[in-house]
Amino acid sequence: MRHLVALGGLLACLAGGYGLRHYLGVPVSAPVLGLALLFAALCMLGRVPEALRRIADILLRGMLLAFVPAAVGLITLKPLLQEAGVGLAAALIVSTAAALWVTAWVFARLAR
Repeated sequence: MRHLVALGGLLACLAGGYGLRHYLGVPVSAPVLGLALLFAALCMLGRVPEALRRIADILLRGMLLAFVPAAVGLITLKPLLQEAGVGLAAALIVSTAAALWVTAWVFARLAR
């Protein structure tokens, strides 16, 4: 029963994210807003309930299945990747480095 309550809490946070996005009109995805709601609720609670931890572990273990379609897409788009692969690789490397730099900069500023 506690696991159903925990799953319901996760779904409520997701629904709250969709509601916030609709009513506030912010250009942020609803799941990100739902995650922020979940984070705020857990901060107020001061701990992660065991039932929620178990549900999260189950969901995270199933995330590997989400990468199967992407891998199949890479295989089917091989000719396009061979043509534009260098540009894509450069874009991935530069964007990853920029994201890491911005994250480190913000962390350093907030840690003071």
